[in-house]
Amino acid sequence: MFLSKHSNGIYYLFFRDELGKRRKVSTGCRLKSDAFKFLQSFKVSEQERKLKLQRVSLGAFAQDFLAYSQ
Repeated sequence: MFLSKHSNGIYYLFFRDELGKRRKVSTGCRLKSDAFKFLQSFKVSEQERKLKLQRVSLGAFAQDFLAYSQ
């Protein structure tokens, strides 16, 4: 994950997604300090998103579903 400044003066965040493909997100910031703040918030949101997407085994899902349906 890294920041890069384009010719338009805006910083962009480059990162790799789950499939290993390189992605680019505009920070919308012209100042490096603001771009670093965006980077920190992006890292936190990515960690939260990954925690939500953790895989659950079929047995655990079945137990949770049966408990919920009763």
